Amino acid sequence: MSSGDSVKFSIECRGDIDSAQGLLSAIFTLRELDQTSDHKFWYRGLYDCEFKLKPSVGRKQRYAGQCLILSPDQERWLLHRFRRRAYPYIGRAMTAGEAIFIARHHGLPTRLLDWTANPLFALYFACNSNRAEDQEKAGTIWAMHRREGTEDQDLDAFRLARCKDEPKLFDYLATDGGKAREPSDAIRIVYPFYNSPRLLAQDGAFTMHSNPWRSIESYECKPFKTRNLDIERLYRWAVPADKKVNIVKELSNLGITQRLLFPDLDGVARSLWETEVLWKGKASIK
Repeated sequence: MSSGDSVKFSIECRGDIDSAQGLLSAIFTLRELDQTSDHKFWYRGLYDCEFKLKPSVGRKQRYAGQCLILSPDQERWLLHRFRRRAYPYIGRAMTAGEAIFIARHHGLPTRLLDWTANPLFALYFACNSNRAEDQEKAGTIWAMHRREGTEDQDLDAFRLARCKDEPKLFDYLATDGGKAREPSDAIRIVYPFYNSPRLLAQDGAFTMHSNPWRSIESYECKPFKTRNLDIERLYRWAVPADKKVNIVKELSNLGITQRLLFPDLDGVARSLWETEVLWKGKASIK
C-alpha cells in the first residue's frame, strides 16, 4: 500500500448490521480474510449515519441556541484556560500534553477522537440516543485496522506529555515530533493515560489529528507521509433504524448498559432508569 515515502488508506462498506450476533459474525469474517495481522480492530459507533469521523473540536458546538465552529486560536486558548483553571483540582500545573487527555475526558472539545476495542460497545453507541428523532435515523459502526509496521512509531503519550504548551503540542503532531520543517497532515493512534475508570472500562484509545476540522473519510486514498498515518483500512456497517431497539435489548441481556460503560454513579443511575424504560415502556408518541 505504500509507494516511495507515502501511504494511503481505503474505506470498505460491509452492509447492514441487524443484531449483536450479526456484528460479531461480520468481524470474525474480517479476521478470516486477513490472517496476516495481529492487530486488533478499533471501533466507533455513531447513532446518526450522517455524522463524520471528526474530532469534537472540529464539529459545530451548540449552546443556548447559538452555534460555533471553534478556530485553531480558540482551540489553543480553551486548552490553555483549562490548564489554568484545573490547577486547584490537579494540585499542580499540567503540560498541554497531559491536559489534552484530561480535558477530553471532561468534555472539552479537543483534537482527540475516541475509539474502543470492544465492538459491542460501539454497537451500543450506534443504537442509543435519548431523543426519539435520533432513533429514527440509521446508525453507523466503524472499524479501524491499524497499518502494519507502525508498532515502532507509536505516538507516545509520555512524549506528548513533555509538550509544555499548546503550539508545541499541535506542531509535534504535524511536524513528526519536530523532525520535519514543514507541517503536513497526520492521523495517528495514541494509547492514552488511563486517567479514569471510564477509559479503562471501554478499553479506549484515540486518533489524534493534525487537522481536526477535516473528517477521516475525506482523506480516503490521499497520500500521507509514511510516519504520519497509522490507518490501513476503515470498515463501515450501517445499523438500520428499525433494528436499534431490539439490538439495545440484546445488549442489555449481555450486560452492556450505561453501568458497564460508565462505571460511576452517573452510569449506575442512568442504567437503572434506562433499563426500566427499555423493558417496561411503550413506543414513544410524537
